[in-house]
Amino acid sequence: MLQDPAKAAALRAYVEHYIRSQQWINEHPQEWIQTYYVQNQGITAEDGQRILDSLGQVTFPRLDEALVQQQQATIDVIDRAGELPRQVRAADGFDLRFDAVVASVVPAIGAAFEPEGAQR
Repeated sequence: MLQDPAKAAALRAYVEHYIRSQQWINEHPQEWIQTYYVQNQGITAEDGQRILDSLGQVTFPRLDEALVQQQQATIDVIDRAGELPRQVRAADGFDLRFDAVVASVVPAIGAAFEPEGAQR
């Protein structure tokens, strides 16, 4: 867990701005393609469109125990296949304190928690 209050506050701000930036891309795909893919990356608008289409609509999962359990289930499958050099705990990779940011920002900006039709 992140112990330094200043770093935790900075990370909360980052999470909020990340969500807002990704939702902007969801809502302004042609501007994103032109500005980022064409002007910044130097690829064609058609290739930028293909890349964006392959990524799909960005959604923002809740940072809760259900997500941790879902990740642990994936880790367990990989472990049973003998692909992990040591035991991995999904809980070690999450700080659920930041769920409050996700829970407030996502609905405030009209974003989605999960892809349409997805079930947890």
